[in-house]
Amino acid sequence: MPLGIVGIINASKVNSSLAVGDYAGAQAASKEAGKWVKYGLIAGGVVVAFYILMMILGVGAGMMNGMRGAQ
Repeated sequence: MPLGIVGIINASKVNSSLAVGDYAGAQAASKEAGKWVKYGLIAGGVVVAFYILMMILGVGAGMMNGMRGAQ
């Protein structure tokens, strides 16, 4: 979430830079926005993968506990 906010702030700088004719500043802000969006996507993917891994391990541990209780 915080990385996306930084990306949005940089994206808004693109429009304001273009409005005053600062094309180099708009391009730099665009690259910064893209960078932060990529970081946010990567971080989100890592969090989702970690969550899925924990769910799989948790279900596996629960099944093992259930099998021990049945014996």
